[in-house]
Amino acid sequence: LVAFDVAPDAIWHSPFARAAETAAIIAGAFALSTTKLVGDDALTPFGSAGAVARALRSASSSTIVCVSHMPLLPELAAELCGARVEFGTGTVAHVVVAAGGGALAGLWSADTLAHVR
Repeated sequence: LVAFDVAPDAIWHSPFARAAETAAIIAGAFALSTTKLVGDDALTPFGSAGAVARALRSASSSTIVCVSHMPLLPELAAELCGARVEFGTGTVAHVVVAAGGGALAGLWSADTLAHVR
């Protein structure tokens, strides 16, 4: 995210251990305080993409990283962009959200991210 100039104001994450640990690692990379980490049951694999999209559209933070799981993340990206977004585990989708919709600004696979410094 640092390499792609994506700096979060907040990190929303699933309460599941792996997602919470990943969120903490991301927060550390950006020196975000733990008060900017928000665990939310809506971000579990069984959460509602529509509900999370509505929450993101109304959030006070301008740049939010969501750390979640399959199948919620591709469903959320599709909900925000209005089109199907295919990606696998470890992929980062950068979605710019506006009141009327959203646009996919970047999509980086785990393999690509492993080679970025």
